[in-house]
Amino acid sequence: MLRIDGVAKTYDWGSREAIPALLGREPDGRPIAEVWYGAHPTAPSPVPAAGETLDRVLAERAGDYFPGGASELAYLLKLLAPGQPVSLQVHPSTALSAAGFADENSAGVPLDAPHRTFKDPHAKPEMVFAVTPFRGMVGFRPLEEAVALLAGLESSPAPAVLERLRSGDQGAFRSAFEALVLANDDPGALIEEVMARGDELAATVGELAGHHPGDAGALAPLLLSVWTLEPGEALFVPAGVPHAYLSGIAVELMANSDNVVRAGLTRKHVDRPALLAATDFDRSVAVERPLVDGPVRTIAPEGSPLRLVSATLEGATALLPITSDGPAIVLGVSGRVQVATPAEAQELAPGDAVVIAPAEGAVAVSGTGQVVAAFAV
Repeated sequence: MLRIDGVAKTYDWGSREAIPALLGREPDGRPIAEVWYGAHPTAPSPVPAAGETLDRVLAERAGDYFPGGASELAYLLKLLAPGQPVSLQVHPSTALSAAGFADENSAGVPLDAPHRTFKDPHAKPEMVFAVTPFRGMVGFRPLEEAVALLAGLESSPAPAVLERLRSGDQGAFRSAFEALVLANDDPGALIEEVMARGDELAATVGELAGHHPGDAGALAPLLLSVWTLEPGEALFVPAGVPHAYLSGIAVELMANSDNVVRAGLTRKHVDRPALLAATDFDRSVAVERPLVDGPVRTIAPEGSPLRLVSATLEGATALLPITSDGPAIVLGVSGRVQVATPAEAQELAPGDAVVIAPAEGAVAVSGTGQVVAAFAV
């Protein structure tokens, strides 16, 4: 059982208070957007007992951690806390990621260049598991919802967008999204018209426009679904699904990739051609239905190799149903929870994490608090 440290990411959209409060620490004024637990080469978790980072430890002891023959950790686990809206973005497919990564490498674009789009050759499907009420725009609305929201709006390009949606043509959502968000250089009048409605949609558009004045991404809620997850609920976001997280604290589990194609609501590089190529305009999402066994919830999205298990304990003991031939990461979220295998036990406070090899056997948790476990099948 390896204890690992998280790596804090101080992106400008992060909350200055949420993650420090969760971890029981004093805020230091920095916006802590994410804390990474994993072996991604840009920010691998330190392993204090080994004096190395997790990617190196796993490579050196691959036989112990990957008896099935894999060579690297397939996922990345994060704590996520937006203090303001995260950029409107899409994660590319494996094919697009591999091709884009190769093209940018051939062109000599440095990995850390601000205009670089593809950081690795992998897809990045992900799921978010709400720790507190968690808001975000994820996936396209049903057609009839989008039509109803656009009906009656007179400012450009709303009438043209509505006509495209009503046409029923294949690619209607694509052309509508392109006109409303990607090619809309003067969104001010339409933003003001939507905000004048004074409803929930108006509040969301106003929130986005307040953080990103003049950015047409603020109009995305006309086409994208706005969700509020209650604690314990989760959404799976496949590659190709546009999304922007808005507020709250979540545990995020994703493929071990850092590929992001942005459409707006950001000061970072926006790659509109890659965004259109990466977006699946026919894909919908829904709140995941976990398998519940007492205090344990298992989230296993259809078509995903990633699994997230949550245990919320009140002085009880439970077994975590980890079924993987690779390593699992167990992360403390609240309270004090003891994690035990037949050979070893460690106590996790919020933000503490351990990596457990398949050969260590059954994993039991006890105490009062919440932990999550991540693994791939």
